[in-house]
Amino acid sequence: LGSLTGGRISRINGKGVRTTVTDQLPSSQANEIIGGDVEGVADVEFIGNTLYALLAGAGCSHGVANVPNGIVKVNANGSWSMIANLSEFQMAHPVANPEPDDFEPDGTWYSMINVRGDLYALEPNHGELVKVITKSGNITRVADISAQFGHIVPTALAYHGNFYVGNLNPFPIPGGASRIIKINPGGQMKEEVTGLNTVLGLVIDSRDRMYVL
Repeated sequence: LGSLTGGRISRINGKGVRTTVTDQLPSSQANEIIGGDVEGVADVEFIGNTLYALLAGAGCSHGVANVPNGIVKVNANGSWSMIANLSEFQMAHPVANPEPDDFEPDGTWYSMINVRGDLYALEPNHGELVKVITKSGNITRVADISAQFGHIVPTALAYHGNFYVGNLNPFPIPGGASRIIKINPGGQMKEEVTGLNTVLGLVIDSRDRMYVL
């Protein structure tokens, strides 16, 4: 079930007051027997004063035929424009080991970060990390996580000289099955931390300390 609107970005000031930046982005709800996931804007990032949003609830497979999943630039008046079509990229560049029983053609993008003025986005359903050149919208794959680790549902993304990726794991999730993977700029991957549970957020501070949600 999809809609051209309902995907919202909010601004919250220092006093906790919320205002809407835009609610004119696509959104969808998975059609499952006991309520499916509600998806819209997965993540936001600033480059300078320009706001970018990562769409997870768009594309034909989410019931939004006219707008693909991708990265959009959000204007001060709440309007937006697509800079990178991630749905098209995933359909043209399949990963090595997609999960056939849980496959989403348009992806369900989750995390996005700014590294030196370009955007990096992480997708859990296919299992890949991509780079988007902000000025041109050109998309390249940094790493096919599925090729080495299979369908582990990568979610959280951070950068500290290398990329660090945390994963959820397919349901039902056994205790201690999630991990942090280090991905170097050339796309080589190795496990950095193991024994975690359902990683949803990841931050590395200026003193090299890693915090995992």
